[in-house]
Amino acid sequence: MGANVVDARSYTTKDGFVTDAFWIQDAEGQPYDAARLPRLRKMIERTLAGEVVTRDAIVDRDKVKKREKAFRVPTHISFDNEGSEIYTIIEVDTRDRPGLLHDLTRSLAASNVYIANAVIATYGEQAVDTFYVKDMFGLKYHSENKQRTLEKRLRTAIAEGVERAAE
Repeated sequence: MGANVVDARSYTTKDGFVTDAFWIQDAEGQPYDAARLPRLRKMIERTLAGEVVTRDAIVDRDKVKKREKAFRVPTHISFDNEGSEIYTIIEVDTRDRPGLLHDLTRSLAASNVYIANAVIATYGEQAVDTFYVKDMFGLKYHSENKQRTLEKRLRTAIAEGVERAAE
């Protein structure tokens, strides 16, 4: 839909409802045209209703532009169990690209990670995505083995997305 997420907040209630707030720009980094919002809203509604498969819908758009390919941003993934009393905080700092947030959240969901809150920010070519999470039993990720497994899955999602974007 030509909207780039530059910042987002996601909040989940205990009964499973999610409220998302997105700050978006157009593909050129300009304010998103208000006249395009009804079409964007319709696409969101169709996606939530299951009429649109996100991975298929973004395949043509999840390419990195030629002028952006020169940027190199190392990937850092950290786990913090001290910053929140009830959640593990996973921070993913990496090269931004179309589809990154989708790939990260799909990877976490496939790993049975409960995302209670997400804070998404982009700084030019860099994305810093922070997730407040619990495991499927409602516990923090204290185990270093579980953290390494999640980190490996997130890095795989990032690498596969980079390959796809370079095609």
